[in-house]
Amino acid sequence: MPQVPDRVQRHFPPLVMPHSSFGPERLLSPPSLTISTELSPDTGEPALPAVTARDAAPGNTSTLIPKPRGEVSRLSRHGYTLLIALGWAPELYEEAQSYLHGLASKHLDLSLTLPNQKKKQLSIAREHYPMLANYDGDWATKDFLQCYLKNTRARGR
Repeated sequence: MPQVPDRVQRHFPPLVMPHSSFGPERLLSPPSLTISTELSPDTGEPALPAVTARDAAPGNTSTLIPKPRGEVSRLSRHGYTLLIALGWAPELYEEAQSYLHGLASKHLDLSLTLPNQKKKQLSIAREHYPMLANYDGDWATKDFLQCYLKNTRARGR
């Protein structure tokens, strides 16, 4: 890997202290891995790490996965996209999403927001998709349901 030379900020002596001298300040170069992105050869979009049901089974990780910063689907407010935050294969994501949507329409009151729903319904989703238990505080399940309830209520208006 080619070595990146250190960047140096331009230095101008302070006007208020003519007898003091300060050396140039070295700027930190960004790590080379953060500016490189692997693109999918088929679509040209960033490649997502594929997670299978076997890889995501509970017990494969010793700690729970924390919730990302921000709010789901609020990209303009420094939020995140659920598909990218989970890192699942798109097929697995769509399958889990449709299953959770079916559960929500069967067991939840679609006129209420997520905090007003019964908590028991989250455990039903974990029985069918055990990898949802790997997420701290069930944030992945809650985000699936929150988006569904929000969109359903918006369509009903």
